Amino acid sequence: MNTRTRRLKSSGAVTLALGALLGGALVWAPTAAAVAPSCTGVYSAYEGSYVTSTPIGFDTAAGRYTSACTLHEGAANAAVKSLQRNMNACYRTGLDVDGKFGAATYAAVKFVQRRVGVTVDGKYGPQTRSAMVWAHWSRTTGKMVACF
Repeated sequence: MNTRTRRLKSSGAVTLALGALLGGALVWAPTAAAVAPSCTGVYSAYEGSYVTSTPIGFDTAAGRYTSACTLHEGAANAAVKSLQRNMNACYRTGLDVDGKFGAATYAAVKFVQRRVGVTVDGKYGPQTRSAMVWAHWSRTTGKMVACF
């Protein structure tokens, strides 16, 4: 092995070691913007004679509400209630609409995730929200009209 080859190998080892020590910590540390906020409320969108309601959360980094939020076991709020109502209407999960993300809601989210072809982890997040269909309710009768 000549001197140039040894220097390149040595340089590569030092770069790899520094990358592992410094870069690894920086690459793996999540930033505030990368973490989706918890869903705490509900946004109702009116489209002609229909209304649809989806969970939302407040993104402190952006200073606005967003539907790119998360729900998981232990959550208890209006956003969970909205998710439960939607899963009952569009996926026939038979949940009690109590606003508590317990074992039954966890199992229902996993069921929906399998149905829509996303990662099955039992947590509601942006990927699951985008893949799901959402119930549209009549503004006049309050009855569910369709899921899309």
